[in-house]
Amino acid sequence: MIEVRSNVVDEDQIDTVFAEDMEFRGTVRAVKSFMVKGRIEGSIQSTSDLYIEEAAWIRGEVRADVVVVKGSVIGPITATHTIELLSEGSVEGDLEAPEITVEEGAFHKGECRRTGPNQE
Repeated sequence: MIEVRSNVVDEDQIDTVFAEDMEFRGTVRAVKSFMVKGRIEGSIQSTSDLYIEEAAWIRGEVRADVVVVKGSVIGPITATHTIELLSEGSVEGDLEAPEITVEEGAFHKGECRRTGPNQE
């Protein structure tokens, strides 16, 4: 797994990158690390790490092992391990994970629920 305790993620280490000039409506399913730079209207379901970059905009439910948010999400985020809302990030929706980090300067409107450790 990629270390997520840094604001800088090496894009070359990510399996799939959804580019800034792309838009998508529907459900995205990913089994390997996934970085979003564009716009998605619909849900994202990942069994790995999900990186939402500064220019990214997502409207819909997000589920992944680890979620790192620098962009904008309108909808709930659920992670089996960790959610990191970085200072550039904005989330209008509930957050649910065993570990949740919200950096100073980040925007969050919604409930924040810490769950028990992942049982997998």
